[in-house]
Amino acid sequence: MRWVLIWAMLCLPAAAEAFDLDQLRSDCRDEAGEHRPDLQAAYCIVLAEKTMDRAEAARVTIEAARETANAGMPVAAAALLEDLLADQPGLAEGWKMRGLVAMAVRDMENGIRAFSRWIEIEPGNPEGYAHRAAIHLVQEDFEAALEDFSNALAIDPRNEKALAGRAALYHDLEEYGKALSDYNYLIDLYPNNARYYLLRGHSNQGAEKFRAAFNDYQKSIDLDEDNPEALASLGTMVLAIDRHDRELNELAKELLRDSTRLDPDDGTAQLHLGRAEARLGNVDAAMNAFRRAADIEPLMLLMYKGSLHGRGFGPGDVDECPDERIWPAMRECIAKGCGFMESLEE
Repeated sequence: MRWVLIWAMLCLPAAAEAFDLDQLRSDCRDEAGEHRPDLQAAYCIVLAEKTMDRAEAARVTIEAARETANAGMPVAAAALLEDLLADQPGLAEGWKMRGLVAMAVRDMENGIRAFSRWIEIEPGNPEGYAHRAAIHLVQEDFEAALEDFSNALAIDPRNEKALAGRAALYHDLEEYGKALSDYNYLIDLYPNNARYYLLRGHSNQGAEKFRAAFNDYQKSIDLDEDNPEALASLGTMVLAIDRHDRELNELAKELLRDSTRLDPDDGTAQLHLGRAEARLGNVDAAMNAFRRAADIEPLMLLMYKGSLHGRGFGPGDVDECPDERIWPAMRECIAKGCGFMESLEE
C-alpha cells in the first residue's frame, strides 16, 4: 500500500491534497524528533516534503538520499538516486550525490560513471573533475588523477580542492618542485591556512630545502599552536640535525612531547620522542615512549628487534626474538648509549 501512496504522490498532482502532510511528517520521525534511519523513512521524507514541482521533487529526493547514506545505508541511498536519475538523467546534482554515495562504499566503478555523467552535463564545473580525480587516486591511476586535477584548474585556477589535491599528488610522486608551485599558490590564496604551510614544509623537506621547511613548520605552529602534526614534523626535523647536540635534542623532545600530548595516538611521534629521550639519557621516559609507540603500531617491534640486533643486544636471530625479551634488552642498550633506533638517520 505504501508503494501505491508513493506512486500517487510522485505522479498524480491531484492526489497530493488527499494526504495529511503533517501526519506524514510525524510518521517519519522517532520519539526524539529525528528521521527514522531506514529506507521507509527516506521515502517518507520525500512524501512529507513533496511538492508537485519536478525540480523541487528532485531536490528533496537528493536530500533524502543524503540522509539515508548518513544513516549508514548507502545501498538504499543509491536505489533512491538511481530511480531519480532514470527519470531525470540530466540532473547534475543527482549524479554528484550518486558519485559520493558510491565513494562511501568504495564502489569505484559507479563513482567514475556518476562523476563522468556530471562532467558531461556540466563541463564547465571544475568540481566534477576534482571529484573524479579523487577516485582515480584511490585506484592509484595517478596519470588520470593529474589530468582531472589539471582540467579542473584550467577551468578555475583558484579551485582549492584541485590545487590541494594536485599538490599532494605531486608530493607523493616526489615531484617536489611542482608540488611547491601549487602550495605556493595555495598559500598566496589562503595565507592563514596552517595546514598548507605544513604540507609545503613536507615538500620543502623532500626537496632538501631544510631552512624553508623549518620556516614552514614554524609558521604552521604560529598559526595553530595546537597543531600536533606540525610540532611532530618540526621535532623530527630538529632531531635529524645533530644527534650529539644536547640543546637540539632538548628542543626536539619538547616539540615531540607537545605533539604527543595533543595526539597521544601518533605512533611515529611517540617513536621519535623515545629517540630524543634516549639521546638525553632519560631511560625511563624513552622506554615509556617506545612502549607506547609499539602499543599503537605493533610493527614497531620489528624495528626495535632490528636495531637491537644490529648493535649486538638481545637474542640472536631477530625473527625468533620473543617480544617479551625486547624490553630489557632495549633498556640495557639505551642505558649504555648504544644509539638505539639511530639507524633511522644512518
